[in-house]
Amino acid sequence: MTVSKTASDAVRSSRALRREPVDPAGDDSMLQLGELSGLLGYSLKRAQLKVFEDFLRCVAPLQLTPAQFSVLLLLDKNPGRNQTEIANTLGILRPNFVAMLDALESRDLCARMRSTNDRRSHILVLTDKGRAVLARAKKLVDVTYESLRLGLEQVKPGNTFGDVGFAIQKYVEAQRMSVVRDFCGHGIGRVFHDTPNVLHYGRRGEGAVLKPGMIFTVEPMVNLGKPQVKVLSDGWTAVTRDKSLSAQCEHSVGVTEDGVEIFTLSPAGLFRPN
Repeated sequence: MTVSKTASDAVRSSRALRREPVDPAGDDSMLQLGELSGLLGYSLKRAQLKVFEDFLRCVAPLQLTPAQFSVLLLLDKNPGRNQTEIANTLGILRPNFVAMLDALESRDLCARMRSTNDRRSHILVLTDKGRAVLARAKKLVDVTYESLRLGLEQVKPGNTFGDVGFAIQKYVEAQRMSVVRDFCGHGIGRVFHDTPNVLHYGRRGEGAVLKPGMIFTVEPMVNLGKPQVKVLSDGWTAVTRDKSLSAQCEHSVGVTEDGVEIFTLSPAGLFRPN
């Protein structure tokens, strides 16, 4: 298996792209928040807006708004429900919801059908094309989690970081997807991003040897398209260059005497959410 970049190239790229957000306190040109900074409601609203911005970027390659994507997800799990039920669940006013359905129907992603129980009502169903759009996104998430699992299987004393990266890369590329080279996992120590750099691609037997007591993250980023990404002007947000969908998952782990301990399982012990 060939690798498009050497390990040293990837390390330089990862370090260059791994920038911390700008600290408002260190920039005199930025507004001082004063008492606002101590208000929980203000902080939560800012966090909500940031999450929403990230959601917008995630669904942009599908050419869908977050609300449209949410409609498709609900229809996938609840086929045959009427317009009012879906609109109320999402908190969307009826006129806005009807306009949204018009847009989704024009792209053949869903369809309205007369209810057999009430001819005045319409039920909603996904079309084959709508199911295909969701299937692509779900497949990407499944492949990303499975690549992480396979990578963690290689975390044991005596193996190398190259073994971890090779396992991830081999599986992802077998699914006709790609591993992003510009970002990597990292050590966890006295600073947030510590050494070593944990590449998610590579060759067996290459890189540092894993030893008990090592603590680091493994966090593959997988693209449906090509592996190239770019960082936006905020110096933090990364998007795919070909506008394909991308997914990333991460666990923090430690090398034990006979294998690996995962520190970031859910309280229920789940490796991934259902």
